[in-house]
Amino acid sequence: SLAENPAIKSAHASIRDKLFEMQKIHDFYGVFDAITLIDQEGLVLASTTYDYQGDWLFTDWFQQAIKGQVVVSSAHAILHPFRVVIVITAPIIGEDGAAYAVLAGRVNMERIWEITDRVKVGTTGFVFLTDKEGNLIAFPNKDRHLYKLKPDSLRKKILTGDSGMTAYQAKEGVSKICYYCLLKGYKKYKGQGWRIGIVQDTEEAYAVLDRMQMQILSVAIVGLILITTLAALLGRNIARPVKTLAMATERIAKGDLSTQVAV
Repeated sequence: SLAENPAIKSAHASIRDKLFEMQKIHDFYGVFDAITLIDQEGLVLASTTYDYQGDWLFTDWFQQAIKGQVVVSSAHAILHPFRVVIVITAPIIGEDGAAYAVLAGRVNMERIWEITDRVKVGTTGFVFLTDKEGNLIAFPNKDRHLYKLKPDSLRKKILTGDSGMTAYQAKEGVSKICYYCLLKGYKKYKGQGWRIGIVQDTEEAYAVLDRMQMQILSVAIVGLILITTLAALLGRNIARPVKTLAMATERIAKGDLSTQVAV
């Protein structure tokens, strides 16, 4: 990770060298709006943009990162221009094993929306993301971002379990099905309690199941016909020589020793 970069991690490297490494990552990957290096007091040491708005020192994600954790902030809005962002923070660990600075990468949520918007679920389905409070952070209607997921019954349902499926009635009276799961962490990142959901009209969702059921049933019927026909053919071919042998045995039993059986 960038926080493990020797130039950034070293307490002896110059701010210029650190900024050079940060700028390379910023320009090459294009994921971050800004990458910022902050000292223990919340003061900016270097940044690729220097346009952060607010006080680092009093943010939860800075406080957790300076204690050695990798943290992803909640999605929040910033102005000039208006956009929804998250901030990913990681500690810079010194030679003594303690964090002496924090590296923060700000990600425009449009990067996430590009991924969720590409997912197509039939003609009526869509994907959404919520934070741990049930606030929408990715949704087809961008005007709904940072508002509570509706209806309330759906929001409460997806926040109470790691994964599952639930049916609900949309505002326009259409019956819908929602499949959802908890997005878990990875390595040092423990996760933020985000949920991902896939919604689809019930009628369309079950139409797919009905088609699959008919296809499976068709295969089963064809298989049954074939196996029945094969059994009849085999039975006829086996029964004929057995019957011939039985008749010959009966004639021999009556004393006709001239009886012959073709093998």
